[in-house]
Amino acid sequence: MSDWTATKGRSPEHQRYVEEAERKMAGQRRAEEREQRRRERQSAVDRLRAEMREEIATLRAAVDEQREFLIEVVGTSLGEYGNKIFDRIEKMVDDALSELRITSERSYGELMGRLDAASPDTRSRSRRTKDFKFSNERDDSAVDQPNPLVRKTVVN
Repeated sequence: MSDWTATKGRSPEHQRYVEEAERKMAGQRRAEEREQRRRERQSAVDRLRAEMREEIATLRAAVDEQREFLIEVVGTSLGEYGNKIFDRIEKMVDDALSELRITSERSYGELMGRLDAASPDTRSRSRRTKDFKFSNERDDSAVDQPNPLVRKTVVN
């Protein structure tokens, strides 16, 4: 190929100008291609980030749901277990009080028997306890006592 066909009849100065313009255009094309690839990569990264955010939000919702379920199950179990413990303690206290009442009644009976045996009085203990009254109890029979509200003056 001759120089004339390669330059297409251009002058050397014009040819340099054309070659330089072609180099600039090739550089711009390469820069545009690099920019396009960079935008595509950035777009892919943005898509992946959006997908990851979606997945993370889904996982958080699932974890929150599971946590709420576990809290409810544990609370229910603790409530049932606490009720069972309370019922057991209540039964143990009732049994202990019953045993104490039986023991105290037995001890009181034994003590009364010993007192009856040791006392020279022939009346039974039940009759004596029936006649016993506390000081704050009212007696059915009227008692003549001076009225502290009425002052009697005696003249000599």
